[in-house]
Amino acid sequence: MDQLDSSELFLDIALLRELALKKGIPMWFYFQTQDDPCSYGYENFTPEKVRMQQYNALLYGAKGLQNYNVFNGAIYREGRKGPLFYFTKDLNHRCHQLGKTLMALRSEAVFHSPEVLKGNEAFDRFRQPLSDSKVLADGELPFRCSVGEFADEENSRYLLILNRDYCEGRTFRLPLRQKSRVYKVSTEDGKQSVWDGNATEIYLHLEPG
Repeated sequence: MDQLDSSELFLDIALLRELALKKGIPMWFYFQTQDDPCSYGYENFTPEKVRMQQYNALLYGAKGLQNYNVFNGAIYREGRKGPLFYFTKDLNHRCHQLGKTLMALRSEAVFHSPEVLKGNEAFDRFRQPLSDSKVLADGELPFRCSVGEFADEENSRYLLILNRDYCEGRTFRLPLRQKSRVYKVSTEDGKQSVWDGNATEIYLHLEPG
């Protein structure tokens, strides 16, 4: 199952990121929550698909997220709670907490595992090798793994790691360039805490999306 690996979404958002950085303006992104936005058709657009879109946008440095159409997904036209209501509420809360850190950062790089737009010559100029990373060791990312790398004013480095697979959870092992003190940003309250004081790798299991 392709799961957007060959989608030109990645080409579009890569160009959007490039232009936003070049112009010095914040990047905004509309994410989709319907099977057929043209006819407001929500049938079974899974929460994991929504999550993958939002986190992928944040990975690319988005400062604003907007739901393209909430009708029949998060809410019904008459105001009743829809099938995605509670998930949307929770995900928005988590993105807001991450935003306490992300809003102050600049996007430095975006890395994908090799299957993203493989063979697409137009995407090749946006494809960054892990050798560009100041944090991760050179090599290739695991299947369906993507990473956004950011920096703050003191040039401390931050990673947003995404499982692009919106059907299955995946475990990723990401070797680091050097031993590092690694902090984790909580999606519950936005606070940072020490995750590993002497890490040589980041090893984690991520839910779908």
